[in-house]
Amino acid sequence: MKKSLFIRLKKIVFFSSIATILFFTLSCSQITIYTKPSIDTREDWRTKLNTNKAQAEKRWWQGFQDPILDNLINEGLQNNLDILLVSLRVQEYRGKYMSTSGPLYPQVDIDVSALRNQITDHGQKTIGDSYNININISWEIDFWGKIKGMEESAMAQLLNTEEAKQAVLLTIVSSITDTYMTLLSLDEQLRIARDTTKSRKEYYDIFQLRFQGGVISELELNQARSEYESARANIPNLHRQITQKENELGLLIGANPKSIKRSKSLHTINTPSIPAGLPSELIQRRPDIRQAEKDLISANALIGVARAFFFSKYISYRDVWLGKQ
Repeated sequence: MKKSLFIRLKKIVFFSSIATILFFTLSCSQITIYTKPSIDTREDWRTKLNTNKAQAEKRWWQGFQDPILDNLINEGLQNNLDILLVSLRVQEYRGKYMSTSGPLYPQVDIDVSALRNQITDHGQKTIGDSYNININISWEIDFWGKIKGMEESAMAQLLNTEEAKQAVLLTIVSSITDTYMTLLSLDEQLRIARDTTKSRKEYYDIFQLRFQGGVISELELNQARSEYESARANIPNLHRQITQKENELGLLIGANPKSIKRSKSLHTINTPSIPAGLPSELIQRRPDIRQAEKDLISANALIGVARAFFFSKYISYRDVWLGKQ
């Protein structure tokens, strides 16, 4: 009896030692730290250039020096529904990130119950009250870095949505600016069409007088009239295109279709020049490139999470003990 008990205790100590060794061997985090790959590039050109980082930090659309364009962009950034949607998406992923890090902290469950009993004994009623409070505290120790990896992946996805928001902002600003410049171009085309129609009308009037005087034939008169009517027919088409662009601008700024005021023409608006020697770091500021990097960080963290799930499921003290018993 004592011998069998001693052997059993010896087995327990032996397997406990093995489990402890395995535990401390495999309990290190399985999350691999993301390291940004280094790119062998020159810091300077062979020819020395004066880099203008201050120009790159400015709001580029202000280089046109058009207050109407600035107001349209500000209104679009405040009212555009796409920006509102992506802002709500950022809040969604921020909530997901906060919920992911929750298991790192102790979980407390409290259950309170009350019971009243009425007992009748020989005609006498006895009322008894009983109260019960259960408190359960649980805490998952993140030995293999599973929760940490999920938290890192959620943070990368949150930053991904932040970059997606920046991409939407850049797209909205570019679209408003491009549409506004197209509108100014259509205004210039309309002015040219009106001037052309006016000159064609004067040309046609002269041909009418020459035809009445018998200097030219009816064929030449009809050719002059055709050129005049063709120039005049182009004006309604340009009016239609201008209205469409104004409606498009109204949609971009989140407003009802309306007439857009213009303070400058295509010839008087300032054309910002791109300075030479802009730093190459500007490429790394592109939202789509940053989104791709955040996706890579998230995928790298999820690989560690998968490894942690494997070890937490198949390599544990309980599995070793039951397998050797």
